[in-house]
Amino acid sequence: MKQMDLTGMQFDRLNVIKRDGYLSNGVGFLKAWECLCECGNIVRVRSHSLVSGGSKSCGCLTSEKTIERSVTHGLSKHPLYNIWAGIKQRCGLTKCVKENHLRFYKNCGMYKKWHNFEPFYKWAIDKWEPGLDIDRKDTLSGYYPNNCRFVTRKVNNQNSKRGKIWFIEGKRFESSIDAAKYFGCAQSHIYFMCHGRKYKSGKFIPPKPNCYAIRRYPCQKS
Repeated sequence: MKQMDLTGMQFDRLNVIKRDGYLSNGVGFLKAWECLCECGNIVRVRSHSLVSGGSKSCGCLTSEKTIERSVTHGLSKHPLYNIWAGIKQRCGLTKCVKENHLRFYKNCGMYKKWHNFEPFYKWAIDKWEPGLDIDRKDTLSGYYPNNCRFVTRKVNNQNSKRGKIWFIEGKRFESSIDAAKYFGCAQSHIYFMCHGRKYKSGKFIPPKPNCYAIRRYPCQKS
């Protein structure tokens, strides 16, 4: 039976130029055609691959789709992308987190929709400004829209699990830095006022009366 002449026919991105011998399909040999791809490449393709739709380009179409899948939003260089990636790491959703890092963020959850960057970006873009960090209002809870905000690095550090509230001579300070500024002294001096100071000789100077510090968030049992 006479086979169809495909010369001049268009199959997706491939335009058939002429008949060009045979190509193996692993079992036998099938008629092959020389084709010009829309990108400019010339390839040889079997008749069945053209007619069945198995071959749609010289390979450029597959490459383009692969790139589209790997870069879906085009925002990987935006500062918010690094913030989002950091949240995923702290929540143990990536493989590049050290065990001791995970201990500090134990039981830290992340809003399920934020597992993909685009929903997080849409929530954050009108709240974030350059220089601000993501912060959880309640440090003992997870990264969820109603528990997250963007704050300065100073506020973020104060609101950490390790953060302390300092009480000195009847006054309350959100950080030892604030207390040091108020009293016009070094931050280390505030520490000694509240915790005392021990020298290598064994001598110990106790804390000053009415000076102490407490954890902002009490230790939680595992």
